[in-house]
Amino acid sequence: MRSAAGSWIAGILLFAFGAIRIAHTLPARSHENDFAHYYVTSRLWLEGKDPYRTAFAPEFAKYGFRYDSRIPSGGNAPPLVAAFAPFAAFPPAAAFGMWVALETACLLVTLLMIAVLLKDRVPARLLPLLIGLLVASSALYFHFYFSQVQLLLGALLLGAYMLHRSGRYASALTLATMAALLKLFPAVVLPWFVLVAPGSLHERVRRLLPALLVATTTVALTWTLWPGFLHGGSAIVTDAVANQTFNFSLPSLVVNLGWAHYDFVPTAREAGRVWLIGNAAGVLLIASAYLAVYDGRVDQERGFCAVLLVSTVASPTAWGHYFVLGFLPFSVFCAPLLANLTGLRVLAIGFMYALTLNLGDGVSLPSGLMGRLNDAFPIPYALRVFYAYFPLYGCLALAATLCSTRGGAPDATVPNSALVRTT
Repeated sequence: MRSAAGSWIAGILLFAFGAIRIAHTLPARSHENDFAHYYVTSRLWLEGKDPYRTAFAPEFAKYGFRYDSRIPSGGNAPPLVAAFAPFAAFPPAAAFGMWVALETACLLVTLLMIAVLLKDRVPARLLPLLIGLLVASSALYFHFYFSQVQLLLGALLLGAYMLHRSGRYASALTLATMAALLKLFPAVVLPWFVLVAPGSLHERVRRLLPALLVATTTVALTWTLWPGFLHGGSAIVTDAVANQTFNFSLPSLVVNLGWAHYDFVPTAREAGRVWLIGNAAGVLLIASAYLAVYDGRVDQERGFCAVLLVSTVASPTAWGHYFVLGFLPFSVFCAPLLANLTGLRVLAIGFMYALTLNLGDGVSLPSGLMGRLNDAFPIPYALRVFYAYFPLYGCLALAATLCSTRGGAPDATVPNSALVRTT
């Protein structure tokens, strides 16, 4: 009884810590990126202007936002611009309040779905502690700090997984498609919903139709935005990779290591070669994840979690706030450990948490100490670049662990390969 009370108290304290830390930073974020970026982009579209070809500086000044020269114009995909338009129809203060409310609702729905999925595998006394860890994470803090969209993506993808588990395969794929339209990189997850669903080829094709209808309709409604996005939006993504911090994707690591090799002044040919290698690394990572999922040893839940993690870090950008998409994979990793907790398992949970959701804060040397070490013993820049990607390594380690072990949900243990080959 005492142990149960202690776990509840610890969980409540963690939840309160995360909530208070987020609430403390919110007032200052109402005029900063990325909310300002979302607002101005959608506002320009509502006014009949091309947000990808319109300078942001005067627009930011008009609404009292703080301009960031690294984002001179729109860079988000057209479906996200359209989705945010209802918020941009209101004054900035009201729009910010509604956007934070949506973020919060997505968080609560995500936590509820995780609790429902794990309630039979995690002891009731430890479930509040697990939820508290998620709310107290640095990934969640930075998500609200930047007023980002990944909580919405996570809620859509986790909702799609829940629908898939209930046998509503077409609805699951449609919901996941909505997430992919908003931010593009979740498209990596879409083949999973097709491959692991049982049925004949005809049935699988039929299930694609609602998702294709949603995608086609969305593109048609935002058609005027796509030329500008393809012309200017991709350039902003490219600029966000080289010589940038807080981007923990695998292609970003490869590109920055390559640029460090050329002292960050590569020729156009050298830069092109580095980018080719970086993108190839991302594609190989995706292929590896699907091969691991398909080989028949991984249950559906762990396979979905592994593909979700890979989708997060295989694209050119994976900012720290993207790692809220790791909430379910981290929780699934913790479930069997919490069911039979030992000191060593506590250390394993803490270490994985520090890497993936606390973004390496718990295991990496403080930046100031690293700076002093570099002053005393010069460290090659490529080694310092490699050192800065702890969250990526944690994410890859978590995906590999999920693919190498079994023990998922009782009704989700049918091997993926058996499902794929059922025709």
